[in-house]
Amino acid sequence: MLISAKEIIQKSIDLYKKDYKVYIPYLILLFIPAGVLGLTEAMLGSFREAIKVYGFSSTTLIYFVIIVASSLVSIWISIAFIRTLVNTINNQPTKTHQEELEHSKKLIIPAIIASILTSLAVFGGLLLLIVPGIIFAIWFTFSLYSVAIEETSGVEAMRHSKQLVSGRWGDTFWRLLAPGFVFGLVMIIIQWIVNLPLGMILKLAENSTTLYLVLVGLVALVNVVVSLIITPLSSLAPTILYLELKKNPITKRVDVPSEVK
Repeated sequence: MLISAKEIIQKSIDLYKKDYKVYIPYLILLFIPAGVLGLTEAMLGSFREAIKVYGFSSTTLIYFVIIVASSLVSIWISIAFIRTLVNTINNQPTKTHQEELEHSKKLIIPAIIASILTSLAVFGGLLLLIVPGIIFAIWFTFSLYSVAIEETSGVEAMRHSKQLVSGRWGDTFWRLLAPGFVFGLVMIIIQWIVNLPLGMILKLAENSTTLYLVLVGLVALVNVVVSLIITPLSSLAPTILYLELKKNPITKRVDVPSEVK
């Protein structure tokens, strides 16, 4: 029987309290790509907005390179982080972040392939109808976890993820939704509280002043920090669920034919 959504939330909180020192190095590493991308977006707006303002110029080219580089580094760190989370969940010894990062290098390409294929599948489903896109999103939501934990290829990771979810799509959906909603709400509330005084000061500063630009960058970095503080919780929950799905596989019913008379 699968662990309940409430138990996943509680277990995530308990593990964070117990092993936060193990998670901190990964949060610091994740701050680098997230912070760079956050500052870029704060200064230039979204990539689409940057194209409208600057066209296909060197500015948008640099922006694109930052997006790609930040994404690649984030995937690499995330793979190592997931592997560490598994060890803390299973109460096993953890390797140093340097060792996990070194080991995770070979998994970057499979992770990228799995991420791209999953995005295409979900996008294709959304183009058909919204419902297929949601179904595909849950089917393949554990693709990255399969690459990080089982060291599968990109396509095999998607197949493995679907196998874990098949037959219990609704149970999986709820156990992903509930922790995501709770931890997401906590993050939003913290960001609102922290950004409230900064936002008031921001309104007083003129758009063209150096103070305004500094405050915009500061708000972006604060949001990144708050997001990273919640990251262990939002990462532990699906990792716990992944391990629970593996531990409790669906057993197919086999009908034994009756005796021929």
